Amino acid sequence: MKKILLLFLLGFLTFSCKDDNDVYCTEEFRTITLEIKGPTLDSFHTIRLSNYDTLKYEFDFGWSGNFYPLIDDNYKDKFPNKTEKFLFQGFINDSLVVNEEYLIYSDKCHVNYDSGNLIIQL
Repeated sequence: MKKILLLFLLGFLTFSCKDDNDVYCTEEFRTITLEIKGPTLDSFHTIRLSNYDTLKYEFDFGWSGNFYPLIDDNYKDKFPNKTEKFLFQGFINDSLVVNEEYLIYSDKCHVNYDSGNLIIQL
């Protein structure tokens, strides 16, 4: 009985996560976040430097404190299997107070952090 259950579970996991290119992805949803120590930003966005596409996240998205999303898995298909530069800009009273560059790479499954300052002191 244990062998049948084990085979069922292995088969389920294998076929539920496999895509057309034999890549196995986890079911997690990744978001790369920044911690900004100091005053809370009034607004922020991330710019993909290769084409100046602007990613905007709302404050009511569930972020709290001084943590801000840089990029998430919703954007991974825009640059599959590549590393690209992104610029995070944060504003207080319409003044630019954060202007940080990041290298982010995307595989078939997720966006991934490569380099850049993840903790910023204002």
